[in-house]
Amino acid sequence: MNKTIKWWEYTCLILGYGVLITFFLFSICQNDGTWFARAGSIGVIFGAILEYNFSHQQQLLNKEIGQKLGVWVDNPIDYSDTSNQKLIKIFTHILLVVSTIIWGYGDLIFY
Repeated sequence: MNKTIKWWEYTCLILGYGVLITFFLFSICQNDGTWFARAGSIGVIFGAILEYNFSHQQQLLNKEIGQKLGVWVDNPIDYSDTSNQKLIKIFTHILLVVSTIIWGYGDLIFY
């Protein structure tokens, strides 16, 4: 299984953070936090897409290894990520947590 990061994974991550920053600046100009809070939901969507992809990659890896070994793999096989994969996963987790907080409370900082 190819463990390289795909271009759209970088794109989702950049768009997730870009939306948060853009809508934060827009909310400052408008002095209204409504758009900033809504940007949190968009950030969560991008983060969820990436998290689903990571989970799907793990399932494909388990299936591939199980077929090579000739056994069914019930337990997830732990494999080492490249440094780029680790960074993408860390920034994705941060995006999800920060976006969720912004989604719930982002408008309150403008009151």
